[in-house]
Formats: sequence, C-alpha cells, structure tokens
Amino acid sequence: MKRIISMLLAAMLMLGVLAGCGGSGDDDGSQATLVWAMPFYEQKDTAKVTAEVNKLLAEKLPNTKLEFMLDSSYGSKWSLWMAGDTQIDIANVGTSVDTLSEIEKDSFYELDDLIEEYAPSIAKEKEKYSIQYATGIVNGKQYAIPNVQIYINDTAVLCIPESLISYMDTKAMVEAAYKSSTTTEKMYQLVDDYLHAAKASGKADSDSVAPLIGIESMFNTFARRGFAFVGNGGSSTNQINVCYRVFADKVEMIDFYETDEFKMFIKWARKWYEEGFISTDILSGDQGYGNRSPIISSYVWDMNLRDENEMYLKAGATEGSGVYWLSVQSNEQKYISDTAVGSLHTYNVIPCTSKHPERAMKLLELLRTEEGADILNMICYGIEGTHYEKLSDTEIKAFEYEQQGTSASSYGIPNWMVGTHLNMYVISPYTEETRTRALDYYENVQPKFYKTPTYGMSFDTSAVSNYYSQINSVLSEYQVQLYSGAIADYETKYAEACTKMKAAGIDKVLEELQKQVDEFVSK
Repeated sequence: MKRIISMLLAAMLMLGVLAGCGGSGDDDGSQATLVWAMPFYEQKDTAKVTAEVNKLLAEKLPNTKLEFMLDSSYGSKWSLWMAGDTQIDIANVGTSVDTLSEIEKDSFYELDDLIEEYAPSIAKEKEKYSIQYATGIVNGKQYAIPNVQIYINDTAVLCIPESLISYMDTKAMVEAAYKSSTTTEKMYQLVDDYLHAAKASGKADSDSVAPLIGIESMFNTFARRGFAFVGNGGSSTNQINVCYRVFADKVEMIDFYETDEFKMFIKWARKWYEEGFISTDILSGDQGYGNRSPIISSYVWDMNLRDENEMYLKAGATEGSGVYWLSVQSNEQKYISDTAVGSLHTYNVIPCTSKHPERAMKLLELLRTEEGADILNMICYGIEGTHYEKLSDTEIKAFEYEQQGTSASSYGIPNWMVGTHLNMYVISPYTEETRTRALDYYENVQPKFYKTPTYGMSFDTSAVSNYYSQINSVLSEYQVQLYSGAIADYETKYAEACTKMKAAGIDKVLEELQKQVDEFVSK
C-alpha cells in the first residue's frame, strides 16, 4: 500500500510539472526525437545541417535527435497541428502564431517547474532580463521564453529613400515630433509637403522607389505614436484599439477610434489616396510598391548608433539606393508601461503536443550555455566553410546573404527564431559592437526610460475576451478601409465603425481594464 501511495504521489508531482497541458513526458534516458517548428523554409542543405547538428547532440545531449519542421505556411496550419495533436516539442511563436491567444487556449506547457528542474542558465537569464521575460508570463506563470536579441528596435522613425531625403524638411519634422509625444497636424503637413516635392522632382518613381506610401506602417507606427495599446501584443494586424495616452496625467482607457489623432490620420489618408499616393489595390492587400521602397513609411528601428546631433541614419543598400531612418521619437518620449504578452514577437515554447517536454527544456538550456554554443550557431548559420566564414572569434559573414537566410539560400535560419543572441555569432552586417551596445542598452539605457503608472502591470483580459473577438471582427471590416483612405465616404464608414464598436462591447472592455488600472495604481 505504501508503495502504491508513493507511486501516486510521484505521478501527481509529474502532473504538476506538466500542468496546463494534461500530457506526459519522459526523462528516463530513452531515445527521443524532438520536433522543432519554425515559420521558415526547407532549404537545399537543411538535411545536411540537421545531420551535423545531431552528431553534436549525440555527444552533448545523449539519446536525443532533432528534426526541424520548417513551413512558410506555419500560421495558417498551427491550429490544425494543435487540434490534430501533431508532435511539436519546441516552437517559435510571436510572429506567425500569436503568443497571448495561444496561452489563453492552453496550447503551451507552463515552464516554471521545467526551468527550475532542468534550466539553470535560463533561470539566470530570466532574472537578468526580467523586462523581456515578463512578456511571456500570464497569471504569474512563464509560458514563453523570449529570444533576447541584440537588435534594439525602440525608436519610431520615418523611412525615406536616399534619393528623396532632401525633399523632407528633416529639422522641422524632428522639432515637431520632439515637441509632442503624439503625432500632430504640423507633422502631417510636413509629410504632405514632402510627398508633393518628391513627386515634382521626378525621382519618386524609379527602379528602386515607388511613388506610393507604406500606409499600413504609417498607421501602425506614425499615427499611434504616444499611445500604449492593450490586447493583442503579439500581432501587428487587427490589433485591438483599446489604449491610453502614455504621458497623460492619469491612465485613462480609451478607444483609439474616438481620438483626434485617429480622425486626423484618416483625413490625411483620404487626401493622399485621392492624389494617387496610395495604391488603388490597397483594399485587396496590395500596397502597390512590390520590391521597391515606398516613397515614405514608418517603423520602429534601432537608432542607437545615431549621434546626438544627428536626426537620421542611412540604412543598407548600395550607394544611391539606401533608405534613411528619420527619428520622430526622442529618448524622453520612450517608456516602459504595462507588460504586453507577446510584444517581443519571438519566443520559444513547448507546445502541449510535445512528446518530450523535459528533453525539450534540456535542449533549450543547452543552447543557452557555452557548451551548446556550437550547436546553436550551426542551427542558425549552418557549417563553417560551407555556409559562412568567420571574421573573428565572434563574428561571421554568410556566403549567400546578409543578416538572415532566405528560401533561396543553401542554408541559414534567422537567428531571432532560434534563441537568445547573447551567446551566438554576430552575423554581417552586424558586428560585435552591435552586441556591446545591446548589452549596454538592456543594463543602462532601457531602465532609465519613463515608467508609466502601469509599469509592471499585466492586464487580465479573460473576463472580456468574448468582446475582444467581436471588436476584432469590426476592425477586420473597417480598419483597412479607414486607414487606407480608399473609401470616399470615409466619414460615414467611420461613424458606422464607432457604432458597431459600441455594439461589440468596447465600453465593457474599457470599463473592465480601467478597473484593473485603478486597482493597480492604488496599491
């Protein structure tokens, strides 16, 4: 009887380790094949590199083999894989697969016990990079391990082709941006002046430049500057429009559609559409510029190399066909607010369809150690002498690509999909200086950013999740129509969208999240 009780207790302990998935794993030393899924491509040398990886694994993680599931249709197939109990032991999520929504569906293992038991290096990394790791935590449980990167993208910028930069009043734009944390009428007028000057120059339509705006990026980054959004932090499309003004005296949850900033953007978008600066195929998802650079776009990029007296940087490409990044966000306008789950967009998780969760955690741990660095680098970059050459002890140059491989490369998986950049080679065009600056950023720069009253808070959206799906349906119907300027009666469509947003429960969401804010701030 005592033996039976002991066995039951052991079984209960294992179930505790595997809480949230209801599965079982093995750690008895038997042969295990781990399946690692990533939203990428099978390449010519994938099998060759996998074989070499497994030779190293045989020495450093005995009885373990690795298979890669590389699929460019990853996002559309994920739900089918989970429903069909397809074996996936490690998966990259955050881009093709939304981190938060999958956690809410219980698609991943809770990792705290596995980290404590098998991953001391990950535990130390979690303590050191707590801001990054917090984005993989829900209800106090770690579900996703962030791939800490050396590419620091934290500044809102306008992207302007090199051949057209002289037509933008860069000084006036930066001055206007630095005066206001949100985007103003003055800034839109400066963009408008630039568009017409660039078009009149005859240089806005060439082999490398299209006379069309990257309007989706302008909406996501330029229009929403200075607002913190709550909800679907891991997705760049149909992101929920519940937000608050970062630098307001009080955190007040609002509907971005109801702000003057949103109304301002859709007004200018309509003007630019009528003047031909936005693709007529925009509603079908075609922004029109193909492989050319748009006349202007907006993203969040790394401006840490910028001298304090400079306003923009040249990025990439050959002489005459590069792109300039023009800063529209000062260091004083950067902030750390509530923890947005999935906001880093690249995580490794152990799905509930894993057959070997303990062994999967052991592999993730190995790849974060000096002992496993050669395996990590081989998974990312392939075989030295075949796929890349070493420039120094820590720097490499790929033979067929810059920064990350493509479907046409013999081999090369984007390193941000695979793991932390802290112990892997730095690939050209980046250098060891890039890593040095990144470490300084994490340790000395980011901690000094403005911390909003919601700093450290994690919103619980479970009570209003049904409204979220309804609101996203409204966004799917109206958002592109409005921000693209493609609808002549946009004011009517805007009013319809606001009415439907109310019917979908936006006020219920605002009320619930405001309650959570007030409770957090009052503590």
